[in-house]
Amino acid sequence: MKFWFLVVFFSLPVRAFEVTFIASESENNDYWQNVLSIAFAAAEDLNINLNVIEADHKYSQKSVIEQIIKGKSKPDLLVFYPYKQGAKFIFNGLEQAKIPFVTLTRLSELEKSQSELIPKNYNYWLAEHSYDERYGGYLLADELIRQYHQSEQKKTIRFLSISGDRTADSELRLLGIHDRLSKQSDVEFVQNLVVNWSGAEAKEKFIALYNRHDYINLVWASSDTMALGVIEAAKELGLKPNKDIFIGGFDWTKNGLLAIKNGQLAASVGGNYLSMGWMLVRAYDYYQNGNKFAEAAMPFQVINSHNLDMLEPIIFNSSWENINFKQFSLTHLKQTKYDFTIRRIIKHLSLQNQLTQDANLQATKIEQ
Repeated sequence: MKFWFLVVFFSLPVRAFEVTFIASESENNDYWQNVLSIAFAAAEDLNINLNVIEADHKYSQKSVIEQIIKGKSKPDLLVFYPYKQGAKFIFNGLEQAKIPFVTLTRLSELEKSQSELIPKNYNYWLAEHSYDERYGGYLLADELIRQYHQSEQKKTIRFLSISGDRTADSELRLLGIHDRLSKQSDVEFVQNLVVNWSGAEAKEKFIALYNRHDYINLVWASSDTMALGVIEAAKELGLKPNKDIFIGGFDWTKNGLLAIKNGQLAASVGGNYLSMGWMLVRAYDYYQNGNKFAEAAMPFQVINSHNLDMLEPIIFNSSWENINFKQFSLTHLKQTKYDFTIRRIIKHLSLQNQLTQDANLQATKIEQ
């Protein structure tokens, strides 16, 4: 378990807004490094004291939250990914401790039978902040089927899905797959593998499974890392990616995007690594205005070989500090709806690049 701290000092009539984020393990993980980089950049812009605690397992998470509940100093807001098992116990503990919290998943969508697990039944559960994971699962399945039908392959589709874990987000993505496959008559769903977000495990299990079937020609993976493991396996089996087999992932990692550019990975669905940055914008507006968390639409987007060039600037952007996250705040924009879209980010980056070029040109003229 690791602890990261970003402390921003500023002058306000009251003390700084304290946010604690319980994150998954991020070491050597491009996706989580992006999540944290963006979160720190947003916190600095929004004058938020952000404390990130890494807890990579549901039991570790439970222990961390219990320590926060018992601690003398409590955060103004706790943010975490809830597990279905034990969620009620944790939520009740936070409610009794009067600690406001936001969950980074749509747990209530899976727990409709447990009517108590919805934010309106808790005074301190402020919101569910999440991309539409079910739609994300649908979107990737739809893209893989589309690309397969455009190829010269005529076989019945044998569709394999690979999940990282059994959390609510993973289950919602799987529901999205079945939403899409229910509309397709020429698809045989093989099964879902759970490989703990490991590319090596995805590779090993795919080879073992492939050898038990005549063929598998579509592979949906819940991360680019796992998808890249399947690509390695496919090559060892003598298959040609994007011809004999179509493989897609999530998260828009650098290695995943390079694999799309090199014609190996069919597609990657993403945009969700911005989620914590958007959550802090919502938290800032809540803190500034004292109102409920405003609703926020955060759409997934698919990247393939056709739109990669257009979206590369945001994927390979490592200077998140150049983006002023206050410009997305309803407090500053005096708007009623958020614009948490990739289009808005690209527009801002283009403007910043133009301003930098103009400043450099002006400096050159002065020197001359």
